Amino acid sequence: MTADQVQDFLNAVKNDPNLQAALQKPDADPVAIAAQAGFVFSHEQLKASRSELTEEELEQAAGGYFMPTYNWPNPRGC
Repeated sequence: MTADQVQDFLNAVKNDPNLQAALQKPDADPVAIAAQAGFVFSHEQLKASRSELTEEELEQAAGGYFMPTYNWPNPRGC
């Protein structure tokens, strides 16, 4: 099932620094990177799985990163 392939890929990304680095590149194609890692799904199937994924999982698949919010430039809010 495609949703399983997407979820399995995202789980692999969480545990593989090489996949994380590949997805961080500006021209990263998550579907191509997934295929190289043995996970097969299309862009359309990835988009269809969006409703089943958390925002953080989507960011990882898109090559983004999570940055917690805080008062900038002073994180203590002073």
